[in-house]
Amino acid sequence: MKILLASTSKHKLSAVRTAASKLFAGDVRVEGYASSSAIGEQPVGWEETIKGAVNRLSFLKRKIKREGLDYDYLVAIENGIVPLEVKRQKRWFDVGIILAEDRKGCLGAGFTSSVEMPRELVSKAKKLGFAGNTVAKLLAEEVGGDATDPHAILTGGRFTRIDFLSQGLESVLSQLLVEY
Repeated sequence: MKILLASTSKHKLSAVRTAASKLFAGDVRVEGYASSSAIGEQPVGWEETIKGAVNRLSFLKRKIKREGLDYDYLVAIENGIVPLEVKRQKRWFDVGIILAEDRKGCLGAGFTSSVEMPRELVSKAKKLGFAGNTVAKLLAEEVGGDATDPHAILTGGRFTRIDFLSQGLESVLSQLLVEY
């Protein structure tokens, strides 16, 4: 079993390995490839976040075609912040869009659970410019912690980004295992 990931992120690689070990028996190899999302550093909204995941998957597929890489599944993940109105207040949540495709071209899609991002930091990132700033980076600067894992910061270490990603990956990959 070979899974190619459209990223070299340690969190994403670990999440794919974790999910794959639960779903597939035997040896599972996960390889990460740098893949451009072709969007800003901080994706904002569902549309931009989905576009980032689609762009990553397309980038990886072009690489596979050029280099003749073999695989069983392709995976692309893009996290972004999305607004939700709760009691007439706009609140912001970090969510990961997950795309997985098997060698037959069947595409699975889904998203992770989310964590709420502090509104004041979303406003600050917007003011500084989302093209080069992320809410997670500002959060880590303000309270400490790993800027690549705001989930651990916001849950007091109870859940990590890997936990959120691997759960979403299990759901998306599982759906590709079922034939309708």
